[in-house]
Amino acid sequence: MIFTEFRDIIRKKDLLRYLVLSELRVLYKNKAFGFLWAVLDPFFLMLVYLFLIKFVFNRGGEYYPVLLFISLLSFRWVSTSLSTSVKTLASNAKLIQSINFPKSILPLSRVLISFVNFLAGLIILFPLMYYFGIEFSIQWFWLPVIILIQFIFTSSVSLIIGVAGLYFRDLQNILIFILRMWVYLSPVLYNLEDVPEEYNTLYQLLNPLASLFASYKNILVRATMPSPYLIYIFFLSIVLGAIGLAIFRKKNNDFVKNL
Repeated sequence: MIFTEFRDIIRKKDLLRYLVLSELRVLYKNKAFGFLWAVLDPFFLMLVYLFLIKFVFNRGGEYYPVLLFISLLSFRWVSTSLSTSVKTLASNAKLIQSINFPKSILPLSRVLISFVNFLAGLIILFPLMYYFGIEFSIQWFWLPVIILIQFIFTSSVSLIIGVAGLYFRDLQNILIFILRMWVYLSPVLYNLEDVPEEYNTLYQLLNPLASLFASYKNILVRATMPSPYLIYIFFLSIVLGAIGLAIFRKKNNDFVKNL
């Protein structure tokens, strides 16, 4: 069941590509800064948080702007993917009713769109790192691995959220609150080391984003290894992804009735 759904997604990769490219054109069409907004949005958000934390509360360290931007960029990928996936089936009702295709493509397309924006954010991240004097480290080669794990995790959760959002429409509003809380419960404005040691393990097990953010910070800024909990996130993502694909396969013919 799972492998059949995955195989069908591969077969319909042209449709997936079309959905991603067409949505990106709509997002940035007729905007003065166009695709540059993918970079400016997390950058301006970083400036707001930076002003509050560093200048108002007089906290943060030497590389705090870089650490903050990395976390915001990563969280933006997750939050945008989930907030758009939760309504993607309902908003594509006409497409679902007129074409026979694996419906799991719809939430996956939202993840890919957010992923493109994440990559655009890297354009400003590396110059920012250079400005603060962060030198190249061999640990940077971990970056593709961490990005891949985040991609699998985000896709897996988006699949489940996508189905749940169709059957439980209030989830859209609940998710806004959850994402708002999630950013403060994750090491975005603070570091993983700030969490009391006796709670650190439980914290990383309950919040997969904690290890992801810490890993980005470790390899890019601190020149150290990523969090060992990445292995846990990887296997958790595989399990969640399998559940999501299985649900989509089972409910594939029922979606039209609930639109």
